[in-house]
Amino acid sequence: MQSIFFEVGFIVVLATILGGFVKYLRQPLVLAYILTGVLVKILGFSNVGSPETLSFFSHLGIAFLLFIVGLELNPDELKEMGKKSLFLGIGQIVITFGLSFILCFLLQFNLISSFFIAISLTFSSTIIVVKLLIEKNDLTSVYGRIAVAILLVQDLVAVLVLVFLSGLTGEGISFWTFFLTIIKAGIFFTIVYLFSKEVLGYLFKLLSSSSELLFLGGIAWCLLLAAFANFAGFSLEIGAFLAGISLASTKYNLEIGTKIKPLRDFFITIFFVVLGLEISFGSFFEVLPMVIIFTVFVLLIKPIIVMGVSGFLGYKNRISFLTGNCLSQISEFSLIVSAIGLQMGQINEKISSIITFVGVFTILFSSYLVTYDDKIYKKLKKYLTIFERKNANNSYNFNKEKNYEDHIILIGCHRMGQDFISIFDKLKIPFIVLDFDPKIIKQLSMMGVYCIFGDIGDPEILEALNLGKTKMVISTVPNFADNRAVLEEVKRVNKEVVVFLTGSQIDEALEFYKLGADYVILPQLLGGHFVSAQLEKHWGKLEDLKKLKEHHMADLIKRKSMGQY
Repeated sequence: MQSIFFEVGFIVVLATILGGFVKYLRQPLVLAYILTGVLVKILGFSNVGSPETLSFFSHLGIAFLLFIVGLELNPDELKEMGKKSLFLGIGQIVITFGLSFILCFLLQFNLISSFFIAISLTFSSTIIVVKLLIEKNDLTSVYGRIAVAILLVQDLVAVLVLVFLSGLTGEGISFWTFFLTIIKAGIFFTIVYLFSKEVLGYLFKLLSSSSELLFLGGIAWCLLLAAFANFAGFSLEIGAFLAGISLASTKYNLEIGTKIKPLRDFFITIFFVVLGLEISFGSFFEVLPMVIIFTVFVLLIKPIIVMGVSGFLGYKNRISFLTGNCLSQISEFSLIVSAIGLQMGQINEKISSIITFVGVFTILFSSYLVTYDDKIYKKLKKYLTIFERKNANNSYNFNKEKNYEDHIILIGCHRMGQDFISIFDKLKIPFIVLDFDPKIIKQLSMMGVYCIFGDIGDPEILEALNLGKTKMVISTVPNFADNRAVLEEVKRVNKEVVVFLTGSQIDEALEFYKLGADYVILPQLLGGHFVSAQLEKHWGKLEDLKKLKEHHMADLIKRKSMGQY
């Protein structure tokens, strides 16, 4: 017991120290965890980290990770994903896997090793991408939603791959083992589905009276299905994923997921530490050329594949580039696939080390690529025209021959933008809408609104907007870099134009004012002002707030029917 306590305690302390250092350098924490395992191995602490203990904890970490992934895979979201996103996700997977498999074969890897490397290079990291998008306030942007949709497709395919691999039980890959795996998976999924449909909802309804019982019930269900999956010949992680999916459509999924995330974070740390321990440095310089080749493939070729498929589907260059750039790393699933392959004896430590090194390098470099994506796009923009279809979505109901004067340019027409349109129509003010979202553009087109699909950085769009004769520019997009570019361009063309921008922080608003903005919208502050004003207005008759609630609900339902979220 003391040995286990010392092992885990030492690793957690070291991971915390390295994590703080890596966080100070603004790098992904996963690098610190892998480095922890590397240092433990290099320093030669042979008594630290017994394989059995750490392997058990790492399996728990992946189980909880997949459990939460399953919890967040709401069936309604799958239905709303759209055919384009589904086609883009599948297209990216097929093309990336095919090209990377051919690359491996040309580099003289055998078929099994080529399969494991290719499938590892195909997937991208949901954790890293979502984290970076949140930091940039781009999670709800068009390219952010497309990237998340692609990752959703990847996660589903990755889980199917894990089901197949874990079902082989080390027997090798053959038609017979593949057939048996499919049969076993079908029976297993059917049993879980029937139990979830008939019994699970009632059980968790009983447990919901206590948050502690709900938490324990979630863990119990996760571990029970994990054990059942292991008994059926699959990995623990597959059972945990199915446990999450079975709870995804219930009203308890968010609360359970929130409470389990701290446990997941702890055990997933151990998983990445174990990966660091398994890196073979004896062959580092031997595998370095391969690591460089595969890293370049993921950082360069993989985004190009996404751009090509996106352009084929009609997306403009900027959206295609930003989406592809987001996916320029390999996934946690890739590392799990590598670990399973090594455990099964299908690949050796050399192949596993290649995949792990590629994971470390691509996660590191992609963080910089996503952080500075707009600057990179501006440098490469003129070379990216080959990825855009000539008939790509551009503008709707926009008369280029019409001489727009004293008009208002509205950039972004999702939630806040709809309110501006109502006022413009009421006051009969001429206006033009500029937006990235094809759905919004199509909807505005049906309403007879003059609108353009594109971004303010496009010279043709700037010319069509006639900035020199516009009266006002309003941006509802909460992106600091984009808004700053809009402000600088507008003031360069005509300093008299009134510019309203949207910010997410006070420092951003003050910076915009220094650059010449006339007003900066801070949604959080405006929301506070509105609520406090309503309380002051209705304090004597709080029952009037029910009318406000009914009006608000009606407005939300109307907005949802229009595609807002």
